[in-house]
Amino acid sequence: MGSPPFGILCYFLIFLVVVLFPAPGTSSLTVISPENLKGRHQTAMAKFGNKLDHGDSIGGTVVYPSVNQKGCEDFGSSGLSFHAKKSWTVPTFLLVDRGDCYFALKVWNAQKVGAIAVLIADYAENTNLVAMDSPIEESAISTYLHNITIPSVLVSKSFGDQVKQALSSGEIVNMKLGWSTEAEGRIGDCYFALKLVWNIALKGRSIGC
Repeated sequence: MGSPPFGILCYFLIFLVVVLFPAPGTSSLTVISPENLKGRHQTAMAKFGNKLDHGDSIGGTVVYPSVNQKGCEDFGSSGLSFHAKKSWTVPTFLLVDRGDCYFALKVWNAQKVGAIAVLIADYAENTNLVAMDSPIEESAISTYLHNITIPSVLVSKSFGDQVKQALSSGEIVNMKLGWSTEAEGRIGDCYFALKLVWNIALKGRSIGC
């Protein structure tokens, strides 16, 4: 009896990875411009607000406020507004700094002035970014927590500093925020590992998958 076709093993592996061990979702932040920041950057999506559906993405231009840079106060008092006045108005990603108040409050304040997404720059350089959780539902917090409808992500301090530097130099920073699962990458890793083992086992016989 011959060996089972490699394709069958591929499908069986995909079944194990996707069905038995579902992968968590991950946020994907891609800078479109300027040139020196282009590419994907590490983020951690908040557990509150709009986490986007798989495959969805939104784009916008980054703004770092000159006042209230931690986003803990109401931006309305400073006259800041990103509400679209024209149909062609470019959506705004508001960049704020971590610290002094809940993540959710920063996002709520940004949403109220029309931002479509919030980037929160970490205050220390951490290797692994942790997903921002919702605060304990105290009465004052619950008044806005469940009304947050925009996505937000935590970004590294170094990336936040690079974006701030670009903005202070007069650059326009455009980016896209998306949501995907890790399953594709995990399947690919397992696929090639299995294929390598299969090649070794067959000692050079050709593989048709």
